[in-house]
Amino acid sequence: MKELAVANSIYPEIKAQGGEIVAITAGTPEEIKAAAGKLGLDFPFLADPEFKAVDAYGLRHKDAIPGKDGVRPATVFLHSDGTVASIIQPENYRFVDTVEMLKDGFAKALAAPVTSP
Repeated sequence: MKELAVANSIYPEIKAQGGEIVAITAGTPEEIKAAAGKLGLDFPFLADPEFKAVDAYGLRHKDAIPGKDGVRPATVFLHSDGTVASIIQPENYRFVDTVEMLKDGFAKALAAPVTSP
């Protein structure tokens, strides 16, 4: 959850530059609303209990809990057209993005050319 606090700390700056932060979780909308309120998070969440967005970004963690899949922590930077600019997905799930990493990834996504499939 620390990565959410880091993202929240730079959310106003990212928004001011025309960017957006969205957290994707397998939780229900009710669970997300409660958690975001408890943590004081300002950016939107996407409830993805069916793992559609999670699978689209390759973030499913099969059997994270025996018999239940989870979501691998990752930061995905998208171009304005929705294509992936880059992904930060550490091997160690305890790793937390830094403010500098998020700012750098966002700046690179803005600067990188959009490539058509």
